[in-house]
Amino acid sequence: MPEGYVYILLNPALKGQVKIGCTTNSPEDRASELSRTGVPHEFVVAYAERVSDCEAVERLLHEKFAGVRVNPNREFFRVTVQDAIRAAIELAAPYRIATGKVGTPRGRLKSTVSLSPTCRKCGRQYSITLRRHEYHVQCPKCFALDVAAVDWD
Repeated sequence: MPEGYVYILLNPALKGQVKIGCTTNSPEDRASELSRTGVPHEFVVAYAERVSDCEAVERLLHEKFAGVRVNPNREFFRVTVQDAIRAAIELAAPYRIATGKVGTPRGRLKSTVSLSPTCRKCGRQYSITLRRHEYHVQCPKCFALDVAAVDWD
């Protein structure tokens, strides 16, 4: 039962699918590794949660979405990213590792954050509001996916 991360990855080439997996390294490093496997676009971390037993949480998520698994030997599922994230938040709760951060001045965690990122592909700046546990952004002009650097706590 290794401590690590359960993650949900997106890839624009895999429409309607998410990859649900776990790693004892960083989810961003895992996405980078997978992006070098011959896929036409890079993987983006849509969600990641540090947990005390990443294999157990991964197994629970795979069991939950077994009916929509693309291939029994792969970790890809035909499920919306929102449904996958909701399930991950719920199933990871008993295994969640606290970050040790104290939160906002009132002691409450932020539930949304507004950003104005600049697209790395087309250079357009746009505004977006993310809810807690969302890490991906998509340019409204060229639809490029990117990871938002957000300090939620």
